Amino acid sequence: MSADTITADEAIARLPEGEYVHTFRNPSPGMVLGADWTREAIVEAINAAPEVLLTGEAATAMGHGMAIVHDGRPLFIATASQPASPPPSSTARPPRSSYAAWNASASAAPIPSFPPSCASTGRPSSPIRCLSRRLT
Repeated sequence: MSADTITADEAIARLPEGEYVHTFRNPSPGMVLGADWTREAIVEAINAAPEVLLTGEAATAMGHGMAIVHDGRPLFIATASQPASPPPSSTARPPRSSYAAWNASASAAPIPSFPPSCASTGRPSSPIRCLSRRLT
């Protein structure tokens, strides 16, 4: 594990309180897509991820201090202002170049779409809740 990663247990300790955890993705340049995940689903995704990365200044300032690769693309995860347990001994931010390489490798992955039931009924068919209103 490098200085810019944390363990799954450390990541789970950094999650904010509550039944849902906010996340966001950048499906294309200039676009941010946010969604709430159930706590159980985000814990499963964190445990299944090969690594949990600490994010840079911009995402951290937006309250999303860690990220995983989920469905082949970066998923930024909300963090509590203070971790529930002591932080790792080294929380140095990764060099900017590592995120550029990560985003470049992720850009080849297909862009996920809303599940059909979410788009037609407004009800989720997965642990991710539908957005409360459609974007126009």
